[in-house]
Amino acid sequence: MSRFRLAAIDVDGTLTDPDDRLRPAVREAVRAVLRAGGRVVLATGRGPVAGGQTIAQLGFDLPLVLANGALLHDRLGEPPWRRRLLPPAVARQVVRLHRAAGMEPLVYDDPAATGQVLLERAAPSNAPFAERHPQRLLWEPDLLAALDRDVLLTTCLGEERPIRALSEDLAAALDGQATVQPLYHPKYQCWSVDVLAPGCCKWLGVLACAERWGIAGDEVLAIGDGLNDLPLLQGAGWGVAMGNAAPEVQAAADEVVPDNAHDGVAVALRRHWPAAFEPWPVWRLVALDADGTLFDSTGRITPAVRSAVAATQALGVEVVVATAREAVGASHITQALGFAVGAVMVNGALVAPTPLARPWHRRRLARKIARAAVLVGQRPGLAVSVWHDPRRRPCVEVPAPWRHQPRFVREQRRRVRVSRNLAGRLRHDPLVVAINGPPVQIGRLATTLQRLLGRRAEVLHAPYPPDRSRVINVFARGCNKWSGIQAYARHRGLRDDAVLAIGDGENDVPMLQAAGLGVAMGNATPAARAAADVVVADCDHDGVAEALRRYLLEPAAALEGEPA
Repeated sequence: MSRFRLAAIDVDGTLTDPDDRLRPAVREAVRAVLRAGGRVVLATGRGPVAGGQTIAQLGFDLPLVLANGALLHDRLGEPPWRRRLLPPAVARQVVRLHRAAGMEPLVYDDPAATGQVLLERAAPSNAPFAERHPQRLLWEPDLLAALDRDVLLTTCLGEERPIRALSEDLAAALDGQATVQPLYHPKYQCWSVDVLAPGCCKWLGVLACAERWGIAGDEVLAIGDGLNDLPLLQGAGWGVAMGNAAPEVQAAADEVVPDNAHDGVAVALRRHWPAAFEPWPVWRLVALDADGTLFDSTGRITPAVRSAVAATQALGVEVVVATAREAVGASHITQALGFAVGAVMVNGALVAPTPLARPWHRRRLARKIARAAVLVGQRPGLAVSVWHDPRRRPCVEVPAPWRHQPRFVREQRRRVRVSRNLAGRLRHDPLVVAINGPPVQIGRLATTLQRLLGRRAEVLHAPYPPDRSRVINVFARGCNKWSGIQAYARHRGLRDDAVLAIGDGENDVPMLQAAGLGVAMGNATPAARAAADVVVADCDHDGVAEALRRYLLEPAAALEGEPA
């Protein structure tokens, strides 16, 4: 799997070729990264109108960093979720400075995203733009008087030497009141200097998007070619310069790829997201947590989720439920689904083709460690149980009296054996030792067990909603949902990076971190969200169905030429 989670791509000179067209190889490379769970954002100096032309060529929506970071959009056509505008007093000062240098500026006053540009009089400096876009010009008899509100930016076109000199003069005169950005435009074959609100640049816009999605700066791959891409390439985890980039841009980058006439963006994406370009489907195994993920908050599987899981299996993708439940409890999941799926049970200690089938893999806790955990847990107000292989009866052993045991144990009396010396009579290596009790006591005990057992066992401290209590589970060292999923995948001849995992709880963190794509539910704990690559809707709003549609069903339909 790629170490990057977000690709930030410049448009002119990067995404588009010298004729301002999007080459098919580049379009398909962007699609492949999205299909594999990566995010892509376009970071451009263009405004909404010109940015929309690129989106139209793509044929699908992408988040946008427009006007060098002044506007941030989730998708074109929606209002920006962040807008940084230039105050009128600063805009008027910029106009005066332009005129003092013998140049006439263009002012982007774009409250309705129409591409409207204000100017007072024609001049050689603005002729390249005026000749190509006459329909966007709004002539003002007194430009300074018209600047009575915030504007998007000002710009001025010209030759390199005067534009660079003007950039230096503007930066010195404005002294931090605005961002001054010189740039070469291959389309116009001239230079420009844009003046924007303070703090506007592509990198800060991309970083704001990344933080919004829970992505770190070093997980961003940036691709660009212009001077306004320099902060982006230098700030990202890895900066890629196009072969057509200016020498100073190439020197600032970590890597240089072919130019925009030879699919440089596609080369970079293939190099840094290799798994995205394997034959479809990328994801061969879907691992689903049960409670809070597959099941909604009322304990039901919604029709939308059931249908999406069935459609996933119909694609030939394997589905496995990864749950803390044991075999009988896991069989209730397949009953609720209405069809069989694989089973990673008891938090990875037990793996089977279906919940009640003969296990492919067991991970038992050594009796010595289990006895120590039982003895530590036998305190007033706490309930201890030892869970065995479900093929051995009874399945659960508890000490007497056992009235404080979790509700599930109390309701399954035929599967429970009461022992007055639970630690002493423990004759087999169990799967897990469970200790239930009030949160305060359990929290202190978890710390004690961690210190006592050290690296000899896995001590999992997690909520136990049915009893409004908390539970400590003690497993064999290295035993967790991800280790169970790995065992299942190896049995089926599948690679680890072909796994898509969806979960919501603390015990889902290992699988969300290690899977090819980790998806957290909207109701997930902070730790699960932080471990995941993406977050979808919560369990009451069909988050599992959303993830399966986005990363499996819709991409597969698109490849077959069906409506996505």
